[in-house]
Amino acid sequence: MPDEPSQDPTKTAPPQAAAAGAADRRKAAAEERRRKAREEAARIAALDPLDAPHEKCWPWSEGGMTGNRKKKPAILAVTNENCTGCAGSPVCINYCPVDECMYWIPDEDHPPFGRIEVDGQTCIGCKQCISKGPDGTFLDGCPWDAIDMVPVAEVEAKLGVTYEF
Repeated sequence: MPDEPSQDPTKTAPPQAAAAGAADRRKAAAEERRRKAREEAARIAALDPLDAPHEKCWPWSEGGMTGNRKKKPAILAVTNENCTGCAGSPVCINYCPVDECMYWIPDEDHPPFGRIEVDGQTCIGCKQCISKGPDGTFLDGCPWDAIDMVPVAEVEAKLGVTYEF
């Protein structure tokens, strides 16, 4: 075995290597969240096949907020039957500040149509995806009134899960 140069553990990595390491950690964390979402989807599918979540498809929200929530929100965004997915160009996901919280579910029978689904494990209940403002004002967000803000306890009871925060 040829002699390998010894590395001094007191030396720090160059900034490029540190940035690459941070990107790798973010990528690994995102993959871990996807894996957990798939496991949760399989568990819920066994409980109630009609309400089972689906595999996340692009486009999804890219708000920049990643990681675990600090506390359990009082309400979660839930899409209703009015969701059309805006024919593949959904408005709501652009307003969502949480990475991969809102994602596309394609309609296999009627492409390019589909709908948007909200990941209850990552939703922070910020209401940025909805268009209902105070006193009936219309804000940016879903133009079809297809997103309801529902108490977390109601969502958990309907799906038969308890979200960890």
